[in-house]
Amino acid sequence: GTGKTIVAIHRAAFLARGAEPSSGRPILFTTYTKNLSQAIERDLVDLAGTNLTGKIDVINVDALAFRIVRDEEQDAPKIIQSQKVERIAKQLLEERGLPYTANFVINEWEQVVIAQSCASRSDYLGVSRAGRGIRLERRQRAEVWKVIEELTRRLTESGQRTWLQLAAAAEGYLTARTVKPYRHVIVDESQDLHEAQWRLLRAAVGV
Repeated sequence: GTGKTIVAIHRAAFLARGAEPSSGRPILFTTYTKNLSQAIERDLVDLAGTNLTGKIDVINVDALAFRIVRDEEQDAPKIIQSQKVERIAKQLLEERGLPYTANFVINEWEQVVIAQSCASRSDYLGVSRAGRGIRLERRQRAEVWKVIEELTRRLTESGQRTWLQLAAAAEGYLTARTVKPYRHVIVDESQDLHEAQWRLLRAAVGV
């Protein structure tokens, strides 16, 4: 309600006016949801006209990750529904007789492991869990890690990924590129983005 989106739209139009005619779409305007990105695109057309908006790529962050991974892998990635991830996590906890909820494990995976790019058990045992609310001793962390490790293994085996896994994959592909797809990135509703999505957006532009 403070006008941040309107300011961002004007900023995008300003950058588009200064962009070279042959530079394609050097400006990325992204946000959290598809509906919001569509509304922003309509407002941009109203403000700047189609000539300038042709230089601005308006797309929500999940769709951006999907497109990057699809183009790199030459195949549309399969996204698993959150309910199915929860069922797998619940099954794994029951198999091991562990006292955690599926929701807790998934949040630990997303808010600690993916957020801090933990690639191994030792990474996870050493990172901060500030803000998670429930204290875990080293033994408990090791238990949770085994569940997360098996969860991700089963997803990989099935060829499916969550949206955050897709963002991390897209970031990896962009980081490996010498030429980045954008010169400028404008983010609306940035407070709703996950760390993996922020890393993706950073990898989309040059230094």
